[in-house]
Amino acid sequence: MVSWPAHPQPLPDELFSSWIFRAARANGQKFFSLCYMVAPELRNIHHNYDYVINEDALKRYAKSLKTPYEQAFQTTLESYAGYLYETASASRNRKSSILCTGIQSKATQRFSLQVCPLCLSESEPYFRKKWRITFITVCSIHGCKLIDRCPQCFHPIRPLQNDIGNQKILYSGEITACHNCSFDLKKANVETADRYVLLETKWYESILENGYVVLGPNCYVYSFSFFNILKHLIGVTTNKNNLGLNCNSKPDLLPLNIRYKIICKLAGIFHKWPVSFVEFCFEFNIVYSDFTSVSKIKNAIPFWLDRIIKPQIYSPNLNPEDESVRSAMQYMKKKGMAINIVKINEFMGFEDSSVIKRVYKNVIPSKIIIR
Repeated sequence: MVSWPAHPQPLPDELFSSWIFRAARANGQKFFSLCYMVAPELRNIHHNYDYVINEDALKRYAKSLKTPYEQAFQTTLESYAGYLYETASASRNRKSSILCTGIQSKATQRFSLQVCPLCLSESEPYFRKKWRITFITVCSIHGCKLIDRCPQCFHPIRPLQNDIGNQKILYSGEITACHNCSFDLKKANVETADRYVLLETKWYESILENGYVVLGPNCYVYSFSFFNILKHLIGVTTNKNNLGLNCNSKPDLLPLNIRYKIICKLAGIFHKWPVSFVEFCFEFNIVYSDFTSVSKIKNAIPFWLDRIIKPQIYSPNLNPEDESVRSAMQYMKKKGMAINIVKINEFMGFEDSSVIKRVYKNVIPSKIIIR
């Protein structure tokens, strides 16, 4: 493989396709023309190049651009293995917590790339790898919400599509231009992010960088296990929150505005571990069975989570303590929830508890709870 005349190197946290786009421009080539020369076997997967780039093709790019292989590898989504997700699925090479592009026919309907207009306005514009992560919804540098579509025509952000369709033009738009209407994404209006979501996002990013998180005394958790539960909670909370979605509620397919709303609700639940987490489960009526579908394998709930939630929200054959019922009723009152025997049973994960019935009948006449 012959090296090219210009050798731009990856910028901090740069996404692979963004790096190769800059390399193509520096060498007077169209992005896909250069890709066809280096990795012709991937010519029909241009809609999802970041997702499918393999080791052999990456080595060819690294050699042509005189870039150390490890530095080139860090631009790929595969570099998140062991940090963001454990491994890609064997059958479909699916990478958990990465926004899905899907098959080519669906690519124009999915918003798999997010951007910060302020980041794009600084120096040389390029796309960050973390903008493909499902639970990243704000820019931790500028404190603003990300965008996942053109604010003018509302099409998905697919800058590489500017390279397709006209063989006589080297490149029909800048990397920040909307492929559909040519709107410059750098000029998009930005909204200030919620302060708690911003703090939470910075915390997520630190966990991703470190590879682990400490939730409490002697509770060290691998980052990929933590993020797997976080992603699962996004899906569960979306369903429990009755958002009236007409779209798939799988987290990696959700639009940005929905994911942002859910992260607003999730912010802080892993702090003061495990009290805040258990309170969150009570508030959204999340029961033990909601966690059994974390993955398709047997005993899917990780031990660090199972040992906490099982005693709290799983008791199929046991009655609750009187004090637990009173606490649940006080909490329901505080949140303005309807309080009756059926609702308390649902809230605490029981079907028809005799203890709940007895405590309810004793408490209501004493006017401890005022509905």
